Amino acid sequence: MRGVIGVLTGKGPACDELQNWLDRQSDARVHRIPGNQIAWQRNEVVRGLEADEDFVLFVDNDCVPPAEALQHLFSVSMVSGIAAGACLERVLPFDICAVKSLEPYSRYTPADLRTMTGATPVIAAGTGCMLIRRDVFHDLRPPWFRCGQIHPELLAEDLDFCLRAAEVGHPTYLVPSVKVGHRTDVILWPGDDGARWAQWPEQRGRALYRTPLPMTFDERETHVG
Repeated sequence: MRGVIGVLTGKGPACDELQNWLDRQSDARVHRIPGNQIAWQRNEVVRGLEADEDFVLFVDNDCVPPAEALQHLFSVSMVSGIAAGACLERVLPFDICAVKSLEPYSRYTPADLRTMTGATPVIAAGTGCMLIRRDVFHDLRPPWFRCGQIHPELLAEDLDFCLRAAEVGHPTYLVPSVKVGHRTDVILWPGDDGARWAQWPEQRGRALYRTPLPMTFDERETHVG
């Protein structure tokens, strides 16, 4: 098993936790692609595959895979060629980055993961932590990743890729045991009730309401900074 881990760096350097994970990977070289042209960057990683490399593992620089993510995803990819970890969206309502239904459009929720007995075929998944075997790219015509195909105002390069791959016999599998961290930003407020309150991002800006975090100032030591 040998491959490449493609890290898109348009949002800045990898977070410390991801860099620590990357440093421990011996079965893959790391290929960082700077820029903000997501489809082109992903295609560059694929075009850069070396002759003896069997897969591409895309990991976004704001994601943190668990320790054995690469091995688990590679094992599942033997079934269809595409395996994705379970990653929460960075915005409300924090659903899983995997499509459950197109009509009406819906995503899986964390509660859905509890009912999955193992790797599960899904309509599509986000590429934040997705392993794709080399033969999938052979069976698809380049460019493998495209923007604006689903809707002219949306990137949706991950959804477009998964739909096209399924058409040539490579459905995407969601692996619920590979739980991936996803960094987000939040505005913290000291609540009048003595609890920490958080104002989360949502699709169209900052949420207008605030929610208490599951701890109070008295429950553990607070480090500011």
